[in-house]
Amino acid sequence: MTGRMDDLEASLTRAGCSVRLAEPLSRHTSMAVGGPADLFVSVPDAAALAAVVRLLKARSVRRMVIGRGTNLVPSDLGFRGAVVRLEGGFATTGFDGTGVTAGAAAPLAGLVDEAAERGMGGLEFAAGIPGSVGGAVVCNAGTAEEWMGGLVVSATIVDDDGNQSEVPGSSLGFGYRTSSLKGSTAVLARARLGLTERPPEEVRARVGKVRESRRGQPVDLPNAGCAFRNPPGDHAGRLIDAAGLKGFRAGGIEVSPRHANFLVNWGGGRAADVLEAMRAARERVWAATGILLEPEVVVLDEEGRPVSLPVPVAKC
Repeated sequence: MTGRMDDLEASLTRAGCSVRLAEPLSRHTSMAVGGPADLFVSVPDAAALAAVVRLLKARSVRRMVIGRGTNLVPSDLGFRGAVVRLEGGFATTGFDGTGVTAGAAAPLAGLVDEAAERGMGGLEFAAGIPGSVGGAVVCNAGTAEEWMGGLVVSATIVDDDGNQSEVPGSSLGFGYRTSSLKGSTAVLARARLGLTERPPEEVRARVGKVRESRRGQPVDLPNAGCAFRNPPGDHAGRLIDAAGLKGFRAGGIEVSPRHANFLVNWGGGRAADVLEAMRAARERVWAATGILLEPEVVVLDEEGRPVSLPVPVAKC
């Protein structure tokens, strides 16, 4: 396997990529967990991305595209294949009238601020949401009332053969915290968003208000954002708090005393600890209320498949 990976590393490097072998994924996730990936490939532009997709398919090497790893918990065993991260030209943005074309690697926070300075409204709800534009679009990040999918006019997609096409946003199957791109082999390269012209001071004021509302989130420690989706008519954090889980520890992972729907890493936390904390929260909420919390954080096995939490025993 080592020789095979060395040969592939050379081919990917010739395609213009930066490649690392046995790269710890804990360096690339906001939760700071995850074992080594066989290959970690940094892709600078569209031509390199097409080459990477074709090379990996030709060699039958499993791939996983990540953004800033803000809701991702890779396996402690790492990833058997190539982890692909878009960088360079994929981090650029361009405003044109009331639209903006943003590369998948563009920081979402930076786009929110630039739109506010230009007097372009519509993205204020995303203030305080970490990660990249690509991750936010693929996962349809947002609130209960506003989400990224509502702004996507079109998206540039690279398919499994390395071919690029532009598709309308309406074809991407946006739903609550999901889209048809989630779990797909297609790669989102960039997205065009439709915004609304407003007075800059008005947009900045709303951005500030949204960020202030998220000030209670424990962003001073490594975390992966909200651990669970909010169930209809309630909040996962309130339910976990009411079940007495604030401060619960599993290894280096803790249910945050500041916000019960955040799991924080105090150092040395593992993916197995994240799963244990999520399992405990889910079971206690189920026992107390009969509400089954659905994960927001994506926990993966070493082949990149989502790991399912056990279903609690039915209440009598």
